[in-house]
Amino acid sequence: FCVMEAISLQLQCARSIARSIDIWADDYDSKTLSLCKYILTPFDDVPAHIRKEIMKMLVEYKKITFSSFALFANDSLYELDLSYCSQVNDQFIQHIGRHANNLSVLKLKKCTRVSKVKPLVSCSQLRILDLTCCRDVGDSCLTVILPSLPVLSTLKLSCTGVSDVTLNALASSPCVTSLEHLSLYNCPRVSEGMKPVMMACTRLVSLNLGLTNVSYNAFLPEEWRDIVQMEPEYCEGYGTRSLRKLDLTMCAISDGSLHYLLLRNPNLAILRLGGSPISAQVAPHVSRLSDTLGELVISTTEFDSKALSQ
Repeated sequence: FCVMEAISLQLQCARSIARSIDIWADDYDSKTLSLCKYILTPFDDVPAHIRKEIMKMLVEYKKITFSSFALFANDSLYELDLSYCSQVNDQFIQHIGRHANNLSVLKLKKCTRVSKVKPLVSCSQLRILDLTCCRDVGDSCLTVILPSLPVLSTLKLSCTGVSDVTLNALASSPCVTSLEHLSLYNCPRVSEGMKPVMMACTRLVSLNLGLTNVSYNAFLPEEWRDIVQMEPEYCEGYGTRSLRKLDLTMCAISDGSLHYLLLRNPNLAILRLGGSPISAQVAPHVSRLSDTLGELVISTTEFDSKALSQ
């Protein structure tokens, strides 16, 4: 009886439970469960990794309901991926906040019925929070929960309703010392609020600002906004310097802003500038990244390809 056979048997058991979950959940009325903080179920002793697999299969089989969720949601549930799950709504988020306080990973990508995430204030151990395409999630909720997420390392807010109000709250929240990945793609209300975030979140590795309204002042002090021939010493002590991936697609940033970012982050591996009005003056500074840069997108910019190749 080998390890692989044991794993296969565990997965088969998890799959069987997920497929027949209606039988198990029938005795758990959602109205009654919503009043309970602690629930005794037949699955209380199931190991965390099996719980994770069962939850994954419940989503895959479209059998996720509050009753089925409640059977497996307790302090030993650490990861929950409900992406693309149409059954998840604001009431479901309340149950997550009540019954899954030890979550470290919560993915709600394209849960389009979710608009209020304030109950997640009780999930203080969250490291990864993905709200991509939850279009009705906005500032009023995020400004409440961000101060309660001190170990957050990945925050995905692309295609949501956030604005600079959320970014200001982020810049003053405890997670600035742990945040490494921030995605704000297609958040048109994001603009000048990036400046305090760039100053505070010094450990950022990945930053996606494509299709935002980030412009000249997002990265530079006012007096530096038109400087292109900037010296490295000017950049000391101001903002992140650990970026490996930067997406500025369709962002109206200045040459000075980009030059500053390149000086501060010499280890960039991915740089996307498609549609951004960057002139050929910055091409030599991009060329200096040739040792680390694995992907460069400059389509429709004003870059001079000859200058870049040199």
